[in-house]
This record gives sequence, C-alpha cells and structure tokens, in this order.
Amino acid sequence: MKKTLSFSFLLSLCTLCMQHDQVYSHTTYIVEQPAAPTYVVVQPQAPAAYVMVESAPPAEINEEIGPSPGLNYLWIKGHWQWDGYRWLRVHGHWGMKPNDSAVWVPGYWTEHHHHWKWTEGYWQ
Repeated sequence: MKKTLSFSFLLSLCTLCMQHDQVYSHTTYIVEQPAAPTYVVVQPQAPAAYVMVESAPPAEINEEIGPSPGLNYLWIKGHWQWDGYRWLRVHGHWGMKPNDSAVWVPGYWTEHHHHWKWTEGYWQ
C-alpha cells in the first residue's frame, strides 16, 4: 500500500524527531508527481512588458506538428525564450481560438542597438 504525504510534512516530522534525540521507527512514504497533460490549452493573456537580451536567439527549429485536437484549435509555433541565464526552447502547441474569427499573431525577436527584444504573440 502506498502512502503519499507532502515533502514539508516529512521535513517537519524529521525535524521533530531530531529535536528530542530519540530513535523512532519509521515508515517509508512515496511522494508522487502528477502526470503531465497530453495537450496544453493556452488562454489569452496580456502581453509581458518586454524582454531584452544581449545575445541573439539560436536558429529556428522545424517542429513536427501532431494532429489537431479539434476544429477550434490553431497551431502556435514554438520559439526561443531567455530565462535570464540561457536560451530555452518553448515548444509549439495547439491553442484554442477564443472565437471563430480569431487569428494568432506570432511573437518575434527583433534586434535593437546590440540587444534582442521579444514581442509576445497574441490573439487578434
């Protein structure tokens, strides 16, 4: 039988045991992670102010596009994202259109005075 507890509870329990200088028998607990979703549905959000980076983003990557999960979905291609230390790839995904006439305007990097600026994509 598996027992699942939070990490903070286990840490509190261990700290309590060490404070009293006593030896207790213990039970092993397995902390389980939730399964990753198959599809990610991104809802429209306000664009971030902006991101400025000194190094150019890596070259674009050709992505394999899987089947659409439904009629109201549009493929939103992936892009490079700067995390403050290195470039990370944000994979493309199927985004659900907010309405039938919505069009996705993709985000893009542009060079400004030896820096690179990210402009976030949005639904129009």
